[in-house]
Amino acid sequence: MEQAYSRYVTRAAPFLAVNGMDPVVSDANIDLGYRYRSTAVITDGDDHGEVQGDPRESGGRAGTRAPHHAIGGKEGRISTLDLFGRNFVLLTGPDQPLWRDRARRAEEELNIQIDVHSIGDTGDYSDTAGGFSDAYGISAAGAVLIRPDGFVAWRAATDAHTAPSLTAVLTTLLGHSTRPRTPDAEAFSQPLPV
Repeated sequence: MEQAYSRYVTRAAPFLAVNGMDPVVSDANIDLGYRYRSTAVITDGDDHGEVQGDPRESGGRAGTRAPHHAIGGKEGRISTLDLFGRNFVLLTGPDQPLWRDRARRAEEELNIQIDVHSIGDTGDYSDTAGGFSDAYGISAAGAVLIRPDGFVAWRAATDAHTAPSLTAVLTTLLGHSTRPRTPDAEAFSQPLPV
């Protein structure tokens, strides 16, 4: 709302300008750099309350669009964005079997599907451009969970040994009870978190 007002005043009604009015930010920040704040996002220590920012510098922070990063696979060079679709996606550093085990456990306990992709020399995809971990704000042993809409839901900057279980994370994100659920009419009648 503040940006809409600032843009209106700047472009059409400069006589309405007041002290303390928000400066106009780039269209890319407004259109692509907005940040979700909801129960469908678990923020970490680098959340300083920004509403938007440069989408090229999101660093994989929870609530932001997952960043594009060039990777290589059997199909040639693709973007990490090409890995997102219908399911939650867990991106990890190269060859992280503990993250895969945690994802499989969460799938069984919550009756959902999680696509797991490791990025790096020994992973499912090579880090052709270099810097995957930096782009997503994790270490080579960390992981980042992407929602089906392509927004970062949660990330563990370091490793699976110190991170909460994916089952606990997904239970919080999805608003599930702590007991496993099976698909039924009641489950599908609940609104999805934004």
